[in-house]
Amino acid sequence: MRLALPFGSGSVDVTLPDDAVVLEPEPEPALAEPERAVLAACAAPLAALPLRQLARGRHSACIAVPDVTRPVVGPWVLPALRRELAAAGVERLEVVIATGTHRGATADEILQLLGREAAEELPVRSHDAQDGEHDLVGETTAGVPVWIDRGYVRADLKLALGVVEPHLMAGYSGGAKTLCPGLARLDTVRGVHRPALARGRVGPGIVVGNPFRDEVRQAAGLVGADFTVQCAVTAGGAPAEVAAGDLGATMARVTAWVERRARLRAETEFDVVVTTAGGPSLDRTLYQCAKGWIAALGVVRPGGDVVLVAEMGEGIGSVEFEALLSQARDLAEMDRELDTPGFFRRDQWMAQHVFQARARARLHAVTRLPRARLAALGIDAHPSLEAALARLLPPAGAHRLLVLPRGPFCVATVGDRLVTLSGAAA
Repeated sequence: MRLALPFGSGSVDVTLPDDAVVLEPEPEPALAEPERAVLAACAAPLAALPLRQLARGRHSACIAVPDVTRPVVGPWVLPALRRELAAAGVERLEVVIATGTHRGATADEILQLLGREAAEELPVRSHDAQDGEHDLVGETTAGVPVWIDRGYVRADLKLALGVVEPHLMAGYSGGAKTLCPGLARLDTVRGVHRPALARGRVGPGIVVGNPFRDEVRQAAGLVGADFTVQCAVTAGGAPAEVAAGDLGATMARVTAWVERRARLRAETEFDVVVTTAGGPSLDRTLYQCAKGWIAALGVVRPGGDVVLVAEMGEGIGSVEFEALLSQARDLAEMDRELDTPGFFRRDQWMAQHVFQARARARLHAVTRLPRARLAALGIDAHPSLEAALARLLPPAGAHRLLVLPRGPFCVATVGDRLVTLSGAAA
């Protein structure tokens, strides 16, 4: 069997055994006229006034948009928002890229995220979690102080864009995550990503009773969004669904749409699961690509093997993240370090998730990164998928190999059983 798997901004052709099982969402048609769909959603929003009416009398507006680690929606959403805000008489409009703790957007990425017209005509900046200016808007019931980007907080009208897709901690991304962690100060991001939360009812596809999701929503609610546009995209990144209005209502609408398509059910666990980073929005660093390993944990047998096919063209990730992966031997040692009073390293939450995955399956990679560098992180690298499978596949038998071409953009389960990051049934 021949199959093309996402790899960087392109794909790689692989040869698989004929009895391999491939699970991926059914193709979805793109919206025929996405800008018109956004205008219609803004004129008849969910649980909110129409945007043009809401914006009347406001002098300034700030639009928070996701960074390049999410599918790009700005070029087909922003023209409609700009049109409605201009008609309402809004005088000053700024765009802030909700980077969370990620690096700032490059000039080329700003063009990609916003479209040329908006990128050239509007003031645009990347949120800076460490050195940017933030205002304290309150604290969560768990006592986490919520510091949010000052320019967004002080705008007369606050707008947020989101892309809804499966997420390793929040169940589904988009919605509140554009505001927190997207616009939050580093200590706030640290607070809502504290190690204890990742040991609870947290994992891909888990919405109800998810403590991380609940706390992020609470943090975002302290600053709020006057109006939001939530989107879903096709496998190729084209616009497929859009809703506008209240943050909670739009998130619920689009999440339900995505969930119906992203849930993939297998009949049994598999010895080996091949996964990917799902394309260019995540296939940049090992930090982001690790979500592909986690997407496989609901369908790999305990102690099985997960092979991630991903380019990782920008390397491992932050220096702190790489150091954490190389220093701890196993999840127990990682947990002890994370629980040490006063301990904190940037991106420690993703290192924790990698160790959670390693506690349940052996992790492998087919990538352009040097094998020795990955070996130092406890990851077995292979020159090709075919070479990996030659080593890993057990003797011929049913259900031995599963392939998830969309990786973290699906929620793969055995039956309806969702699995937490810590390995428990949700």
